[in-house]
Amino acid sequence: MRSGDEARVHAAWDRIETWLAANAPRTLATLSGPADEDDVRGAERALEVTFPPGLVASLRRHNGVRGETPEGNVDPAAFCLPSEDRLLSTEEIVARTRFLRSVQGDDAGAGAWWHPGYVQIGSYDITADGTVVDCREGDGHGRTGAFSRTSGTDFTGPASLGLLLVATADALQQGRGTLIDLDEEEIDEDDPDAAPLAERAVIWD
Repeated sequence: MRSGDEARVHAAWDRIETWLAANAPRTLATLSGPADEDDVRGAERALEVTFPPGLVASLRRHNGVRGETPEGNVDPAAFCLPSEDRLLSTEEIVARTRFLRSVQGDDAGAGAWWHPGYVQIGSYDITADGTVVDCREGDGHGRTGAFSRTSGTDFTGPASLGLLLVATADALQQGRGTLIDLDEEEIDEDDPDAAPLAERAVIWD
């Protein structure tokens, strides 16, 4: 039986995928396939943490998001959370988390800029900033937060990855994203020459 957050993750991904298929297929195509069990457990071993059930469920659904085009350029159509963070693959999670651990210094207390038990799962790719999951044992295990290289880690947002993905699905369905065409121009639905569905992607303002 799925835990509460596992169920939320799968229900949210169902809604996100359905919306993208109907409105922004270019963005849907950037979602990677599922991570296998070895990828997930290998990342846990590499970081010496236990991923919360919601993160495992999300990785088993989509092993991150492809952030580059086949030509190696940044893909503006890549699926992002409303924070504009791109979800990372297991390999990227390990690399980004190890980097942040390497620069955290000696401050590893409860209010730390970065704690060794934090794991970065989403990245604002042009910086080290991104979305964090707390993988420390205890009541906070599985909570999501936002990391900023200037101010540290803040856990005032959605309390789990499942709730964060639910909020993302809500935002898409409420029209808070912006549809763009192949030229990265906003689509005017009243324009008779508006881009066809296959050329559409969604970004956040």
